[in-house]
Amino acid sequence: MDDFQPNTLIMNLFKTHIDKQLFNNSGKNLFSHTPGLFGFLSMPEGLSHTLLRLKKSDEDALINWLTNRVLEEFYDFNQYFHFNDIDKFKLKRIYVKLWEHYRNTGDISVYQATHYKELSSWLFQSNPFALTLYSGNGDLQNKVVCEEYNADFQLGLLHLDLHTIEEPILDIGCGKHGYLVKYLRKLGYKAVGFDRLCDNSEFCYNSDWFDFDFQTERWGTIISNISFSNHFYHHHNRTDGDYLTYAQRFMDILSALKSGGSFYYSPSLPFIESILDPLVFDIKNFNVPNSMYKTSIIYKLP
Repeated sequence: MDDFQPNTLIMNLFKTHIDKQLFNNSGKNLFSHTPGLFGFLSMPEGLSHTLLRLKKSDEDALINWLTNRVLEEFYDFNQYFHFNDIDKFKLKRIYVKLWEHYRNTGDISVYQATHYKELSSWLFQSNPFALTLYSGNGDLQNKVVCEEYNADFQLGLLHLDLHTIEEPILDIGCGKHGYLVKYLRKLGYKAVGFDRLCDNSEFCYNSDWFDFDFQTERWGTIISNISFSNHFYHHHNRTDGDYLTYAQRFMDILSALKSGGSFYYSPSLPFIESILDPLVFDIKNFNVPNSMYKTSIIYKLP
């Protein structure tokens, strides 16, 4: 048993099975009390037998992948969900327990009710607003998604002038594929980004805006297209919103600008822009066509 080595095909079959499982539950309300709403798809017998022979290190790798894949599904369901490191650790423990039950019994069907109860409890503890939002609202819910826009759209929306843009450039919430960062780098600009859904690479870091080290006076241009400011706006309007934490992070972003640097973002944040020192920052706003929102450019005066 210790000499068993799973091949790439087996791993891919497992991942395909999980994707089918997530698709089967996509849009379902974790706070629904309808019996049998959630359930596990039957795993192919050959795959099940192979997984039971995995080494501990391979089990850990699959559990880590599974945890990250489930997080991605939650983010896809509602872009305003936020999970810190403790939340992520607790989610991983849920899947460790599920895997242990599977390894010990070879059958997880009897565990499914417990598993989904643990998931709903975890979601409530990490994002309490979800209970208010979804409880009693039926078995299925519409997604609150954040689209990933192409580079041309973002350049126009943010009024980015590539002839005057200052380097280095940081894109906050650049998206899983980092379209704008890739475009800027292709043109020769020193640009990087970060997003909680992207894989670590030379130009995109896996992080969110609460964990990322912006540093002080580091960036010539910072960009946030319908990401950080959108979430800040959302928390500002929520009765239970974490607006003070977002306000502090907003000021951290401004501190990260070099003298003469600019922060481009949409939607605008008039409730905090109005209290910025006009001797330190110059602010311009632009209407977003066919929308009630605006785009802002904050220029840090030399």
